[in-house]
Amino acid sequence: EWRQQVSFFEQHQRKMEIEAIYENGTKKLIDDYLHDKLMGHRWL
Repeated sequence: EWRQQVSFFEQHQRKMEIEAIYENGTKKLIDDYLHDKLMGHRWL
């Protein structure tokens, strides 16, 4: 019983970490895009 709870908690934590990585990556892409727009570079 407690093993299931622990594994569920670990899966949840891993999911949160992956989501955080995705969010950071997306934010970086958006920041790069806005920076390129402001600098007048063409976004490919």
